[in-house]
Amino acid sequence: MTRSSRRISEAEQYLLDVQSGEITACKRIKQLAEMMLPRFEHGYKRWHFDIEKAMRPVRFVETFLILPESGERFALEPFQHCIVETAFGFDDDDGCRQFQEVLVIIGR
Repeated sequence: MTRSSRRISEAEQYLLDVQSGEITACKRIKQLAEMMLPRFEHGYKRWHFDIEKAMRPVRFVETFLILPESGERFALEPFQHCIVETAFGFDDDDGCRQFQEVLVIIGR
């Protein structure tokens, strides 16, 4: 299946934009994009990307969570989509996720 004939997730699009330079990113994020992009299309060892499983937590956050100050719904930024979709989207044939924990450190 070619990239043009399959559905591309927000996470994969974000990493493609990082790789192309459309999104400014540090060296480590560019390395991450280079490492992860082939895994979205071809998988890695026994792990494969399931876009439906990746989107479930994103849909939950954007549908049910509300900001208390304004009453508006959450709208994830592209880098947040990338984190959530990557964490929840990679699994094996038994349904076990590749990533069990995620540590995110972001400066203000």
